[in-house]
Amino acid sequence: MSAALSARSDADLAALLETAPADAAVTLRVDGVRIFAKRIPLTDRERARPGDTGNLFDLPTFCQYGIGSPGFGAWRELAANRFVSAAVRAGRTSALPLLHHWRVLPGRPPMTAEFADVDAAAARLGRARLDEDAARYVPGNVPPAVAAILARHAPAAATTNDFYWRLFGGDVHAAYPGVE
Repeated sequence: MSAALSARSDADLAALLETAPADAAVTLRVDGVRIFAKRIPLTDRERARPGDTGNLFDLPTFCQYGIGSPGFGAWRELAANRFVSAAVRAGRTSALPLLHHWRVLPGRPPMTAEFADVDAAAARLGRARLDEDAARYVPGNVPPAVAAILARHAPAAATTNDFYWRLFGGDVHAAYPGVE
């Protein structure tokens, strides 16, 4: 599979990934084999630092990619996938997917209609939209210890969430608040 994907042109791979929305996984058929694929948009900062797994956006360490945060970048995700694939190939596990191929494609993946309206997307995900009064928003049906954690971390979550949606919306020049 690695050879088959490596042999394809950028245009061929981009055509295969047309069904893949930005930062979402899809299942494709390549030469009759079902594979998992993901197209991750790169920010200008990531493009300027190929392979850099550092915290390029100076995000708090509790941020996790894929759960309302841009995480620490596409290069860190790639490094994790390479590490896991090495473990699979070495026979240490068979429970994880293999990374067969990766490359930076020209252009940017299109924004899907379902995410064009940020508020509607957030509502579909069952999240309350965090805003300036996020520190005061605590659901009434949670234990006091959980309420205290929510109140303490809501401002940082709101800041990170806003940054994430700017990136997801295509603002590749978005700066994390307070970081120049």
